[in-house]
Amino acid sequence: MNNNVFLSGAYGPTLPVGWNVIDVADFNGDGKPDYALFNPSTRHTTIWYLSGGHLLITHP
Repeated sequence: MNNNVFLSGAYGPTLPVGWNVIDVADFNGDGKPDYALFNPSTRHTTIWYLSGGHLLITHP
């Protein structure tokens, strides 16, 4: 935002119900942000490797 004018934005994949993003970083070194996710009800974590706004692979 710049004086209430939208300048740009980014979109990512829709998260499954119950999962929260806990970190965004380049975990695989490809220069694109990836998501670290956590599900508090199951206590599972996973990493979503992204290419732009597209999911490449999930790592449990």
